[in-house]
Amino acid sequence: MNKKHVLHGALLALSLGAAVALQGCNGGSADNTASGSSAGVGSGGSGYSTGTVTGFGSVVVDGVHIDDRNATADSEVSGGTTEPADVKLGQRVEVETSQDGVAKAIHVMAEVIGLVQSVDSAGQKLVVAGQTVLINSDANKGPVTVYDGYSALADIQLSDAVEVHGIPVADTAGAVQIQASRIEKKTALSFVRVSSKVSSLSAGSKTFMLGSLI
Repeated sequence: MNKKHVLHGALLALSLGAAVALQGCNGGSADNTASGSSAGVGSGGSGYSTGTVTGFGSVVVDGVHIDDRNATADSEVSGGTTEPADVKLGQRVEVETSQDGVAKAIHVMAEVIGLVQSVDSAGQKLVVAGQTVLINSDANKGPVTVYDGYSALADIQLSDAVEVHGIPVADTAGAVQIQASRIEKKTALSFVRVSSKVSSLSAGSKTFMLGSLI
């Protein structure tokens, strides 16, 4: 399902996933509900669903317990390449289920992987690869931001490599931002992943924008 545009050689892989409207076959919509799940994990007993990992003892995705005893888990480690992965709290995942509702595969799918361009501790947000990332400390608004490699937003430094999981939300002007459910510090980057709403599409110059990234 994911459509990838590789820019600047192999460094920049834009995994559009839900393409223009952030509403692909499994993705959440860009609204202010902070609800990024599809219509229930394992809806109908089989298929694909997405959500945020909110617990374990099986795996809990947006409050729904899923039998994952036989499931494999993977994540993207470079453009188009996946490797086995551990499922962690706050990650966004796509769950592939069998007809009995048991998970067959769990695909870890970050919203943004890239370098930190700015940090606004007062505003509780940062910018990563041209995408505005919001910190959430209110469980009523969705999964609270989990840090890995940091203890708080103030620990994050410019040019840090990070992996961000979260829910697309729109501000009052309609700009899409990411409400982070997990921010993980990386030691290095093998590629950059960006998932966002396409804007400023130009057929003439063959360009478009994802957040402030051209």
